[in-house]
Amino acid sequence: TRRYTSNKVVTELIPVMNAGMDDTLIGSLTRYYDYETIKEFLSLMPPFTPGKVIDSLAQEFTRDQVKEILQVMKAGMDHTVIDSLNRYYEYETVKDFLSLMPPFTSGNSINTLAKVYDRSQIKELLPVMKAGVGDSVIEGSTSRFTYEQVKAFLSILPPFTSGRAIDSLTRRYTSN
Repeated sequence: TRRYTSNKVVTELIPVMNAGMDDTLIGSLTRYYDYETIKEFLSLMPPFTPGKVIDSLAQEFTRDQVKEILQVMKAGMDHTVIDSLNRYYEYETVKDFLSLMPPFTSGNSINTLAKVYDRSQIKELLPVMKAGVGDSVIEGSTSRFTYEQVKAFLSILPPFTSGRAIDSLTRRYTSN
């Protein structure tokens, strides 16, 4: 509210904000964009987008590309997802993968997938993954199973499963 008049913030910006937007997000937006762009981006942004995502996007892509990415991005993506995708892929693939990725995907999961599988395999895996599956699940399954087994495993795994839960189960029960 220090940057814009209180009335403008209340009537224009707050109504377009989503859940989980914090001061780092607003700070990052004001660092890179003008008021009208901020208003537009806030209306497109998925819930629980941290400010570091905007930092990563603004440093790598044009305003129009950031707008397109925000339109396909899911809730809870952190900057490590953007940084990981940028490390391995060009803009069109980044945008494509973000549109397929489940909410709350971690950047370490993307690093592991990019090191183990080619682009077409990752494109098949992302839609079967559930929200918030831990990066240790991805790392553990890709190191133990074939691609087809990983794909089947990810398709039945409940959202927000941790690697420790899977490790505990596999230590206790040894059957496939």
